[in-house]
Amino acid sequence: MIGFGMWLLVKSALPGWVRGIWKWPLGDQAESQVARLMGWSAVLVGAACMPTAYVEVTWERSTAFFLAAIAAMFLAGAGTFAWIWGVFLSHGKTP
Repeated sequence: MIGFGMWLLVKSALPGWVRGIWKWPLGDQAESQVARLMGWSAVLVGAACMPTAYVEVTWERSTAFFLAAIAAMFLAGAGTFAWIWGVFLSHGKTP
């Protein structure tokens, strides 16, 4: 996920196979800004996997447990926000 997100950030364009049914939920105005938002979304959600794995494996209530849970929620939330913002922009709307 992180690798694909970095690729989107570097290229600032969606891959060629994002056409037809694979384009959903993106609209017709998928410009470079939309590709960068999708890239940031993939990087943030991919980065959320590490603290989520720590929380899943370690169920002891410690400071590290709570910090990992908060970090995972923040990263996943930021990734979701970037994704939704990109979808709105691809449809020509502003959130």
